[in-house]
Amino acid sequence: AGASRRGFLGEGVRGLDLELVRRVVRIGTPVSLHGIVFSFVYIFIVTETNRAGGDAATAALGLGLRVEGFAYMASVGFCSAAAALVGQNLGAGNIGRARESAWMAVRIGVWISALWGLVLLLLPETVVGWLSPGPLTTFYALDYFAIVAVSLPFTALEIVLEGAFSGAGDTLPPMLLGLPLTIARIPAAILLARVLGWGVEGVFWALTITSVLRGLAFGFWFARGRWVHAKA
Repeated sequence: AGASRRGFLGEGVRGLDLELVRRVVRIGTPVSLHGIVFSFVYIFIVTETNRAGGDAATAALGLGLRVEGFAYMASVGFCSAAAALVGQNLGAGNIGRARESAWMAVRIGVWISALWGLVLLLLPETVVGWLSPGPLTTFYALDYFAIVAVSLPFTALEIVLEGAFSGAGDTLPPMLLGLPLTIARIPAAILLARVLGWGVEGVFWALTITSVLRGLAFGFWFARGRWVHAKA
């Protein structure tokens, strides 16, 4: 084990493939940067939710995100499928199959998220009842479901296509599309929650509006097809 570690560290440094490092950094940095910014924005969203509605609203936000996670994890699965199939088919020179695979993964992910969103719209009390929160948290959680459920298919569209872009080695466009809209959640939440006086619902609407816009932006850019010519 010690020899293996020495070989990994020593030979890896001495025989460093700078071109490979450049490619890895070029592909990985946009995704990492977006994830870091997303985390900071989420901290603001939690803080703003607490300012507008107190601990009950913050608990409802956490509850809503956990419930939303059912659709999210399904989308992540098809994101991985899209990345693998797009990369495999592009590597084989089959552009049409790569495009078809990506859109098939999108359709499945979007349908699953749409169905889960429909459950949240039609049976919100039942879903909240599974977690047995307090009355005020339940009130805010029902608001969250009613507002955010419509955005779930668009979130799936974004997540799955992000995988397709990654499979093509074209990760810069998703960052350039997603990062501004992620940051826009901050002024949007302030405008809706404070300036317009919507309170907690304003924060939830900021999440929904930006999620819909991000999904549409990803879909539009992917449909343009420039990812086909990306070079990893």
